[in-house]
Amino acid sequence: MGKVVTGARLELLTAIRAYKPKSIQALSRFVKRDFKNVYQDVKLLAEYGLIELKESGARKAALPIAKFTELLIAA
Repeated sequence: MGKVVTGARLELLTAIRAYKPKSIQALSRFVKRDFKNVYQDVKLLAEYGLIELKESGARKAALPIAKFTELLIAA
């Protein structure tokens, strides 16, 4: 799990919950990171079921949705 949940990805999860971005592009602006890197991280988080991606709008933008209210990681 340590390879999936990194500091940058935790920041994305937090931003998704806090800002409820309408697209991955908007999310990358909120966290001030390059779109390509955010896109790759978001796809990985979706693969592991931590977020959901829904098509939204006329351009079918991927809307990231957090599937949790709290994330507990225990060692």
